[in-house]
Amino acid sequence: MKKSILTAIAAIAITSLSFAGTPKGDAKIANNESPTETKVEAKVQHTYWILSRNEDGTYTLTDEDTGECANNKPDPCKIVTDTDYSLQGMKAPQEDVDQENGIQILEFRDL
Repeated sequence: MKKSILTAIAAIAITSLSFAGTPKGDAKIANNESPTETKVEAKVQHTYWILSRNEDGTYTLTDEDTGECANNKPDPCKIVTDTDYSLQGMKAPQEDVDQENGIQILEFRDL
C-alpha cells in the first residue's frame, strides 16, 4: 500500500511539474509589456442660436436661447459646433453654417 501511495504522489508531482512551464500566448506578452499612457482630448461642444444674417457673409450668434426656433422654417437657428465663436466676436461664416462644415444645425427659423 505504501508503494501505491508513493507512486500516486510521484505521478501527481510529475504532472504538476509538466504544467508549470512558461506561460504561453497573451500571458507571456502581458508580462513583458510596460504600461503606456493614452491621452484623449475631449472636444467641447458649443451651442449657439443665430440672431441675424449679416451683409458681410456671417451670422451673428448668441449663447442664450432666443425662443424663436421652429423646425418648419428655412433658416438655421440653433447650432452645435466644436468651434468657440465667443473668441471670434460671436460671428460664424454663413457658408460654414449653411454647408454644416464642422457645425450641426439642430433647429430652424425665419430670419
